[in-house]
Order: sequence, then structure tokens, then C-alpha cells
Amino acid sequence: MEPLSKPRKRRLSKDGSEHRDQRHELEKKRTKISFQCRRNHNRDLHKTTFLTLPHELRQQILLDTYDAAEPLPNLSDANLWTRHRELYEWAVTLRSAEMCLYDDIYYVLTRWFKEFGAWHDLEMQKVNDLNAKINELTESLSSVPPAPPIGTPLPFVNMLGILMLMERSELLERVRRIMGLDG
Repeated sequence: MEPLSKPRKRRLSKDGSEHRDQRHELEKKRTKISFQCRRNHNRDLHKTTFLTLPHELRQQILLDTYDAAEPLPNLSDANLWTRHRELYEWAVTLRSAEMCLYDDIYYVLTRWFKEFGAWHDLEMQKVNDLNAKINELTESLSSVPPAPPIGTPLPFVNMLGILMLMERSELLERVRRIMGLDG
């Protein structure tokens, strides 16, 4: 029988071992806090409750409760300000109910507001683009040459002359329809 060879020792740089030690310490702290939360909530460690779940799973469940990623047509239809207030009240209630959920609630609020901010910026950009188009059309209408003398027939192909006679609300409605913003 041949003697077993000695296992090779891994050579780690100082950075690698420090990183491993930091991860190990962080994992120990997480485990300790998790067990403390479980013991504080209920004395039976074998009973599964929402608070005994790993914090990543709790965060995902809480995030799915208020998922802001779904596309919403516009601010007035979405009632986002109402959802914003409801989310805040929900967060305050959960934070006061259980301290173990504090970090989970913070994570969910951060994600939700980040997604809401991106959506809000996109909607505001659409509104700004629409206003720029309207201003551009208004300026082009104001630069139309004066109407021909009375009694002279208007050329049918002169769309700017026709648009100049339209009311502003009709013009806005047409621009929205052309840009595909009319629901």
C-alpha cells in the first residue's frame, strides 16, 4: 500500500486571506443576528415563520408585496403618489412591529424608490419631449407668412396656413395623437 500524499497548502495573498476573514466574520454576525431574532420572536427554533426565513428571502417577499417594476401607463392612472404613501405607512408599521425587519424594510424602500425614480424620470422625459414638439410647432406657426388678401383663395396644400387657423387645443390633441401618446 502506498503512503498517502500530503495535501498541498494553498498559498493565499494577504488580500485573499483578509477578504476571506472578513467574509467569515460577516457570515458569523449574520448567523448570530438571525438566531437572536428567531429566539426573540418565538422560543421554538423548529417552527418556521416569516421571521425565521433568511433575510434575502424576506426581502424578496417584501419586495414582491410592493413591486414597482411593473409598467404603468401614466402618473394619474397609476396613482403612484397613493402607492408611495401606502408604502411608507407599510414600512413604518413593519419597522415598529419587529426590529429584526429593519434592514429588510430599508432594502425594500431603497429598491422601490430607485425603480420609481427611474420610471418617473422616463415619464418626465416623455412630457418634456412633447412640450418641445409643441413649442417647435407653435414657433413654426408664428413664422408663417401673413394670409393673402381677402378674396384670394387659400392654397389647399398649405398645411401651415390651415394649422394656424386651428385652436391650440386641437393642435395639442393632434400632436399627441401623432406622437402616440393619446391613450
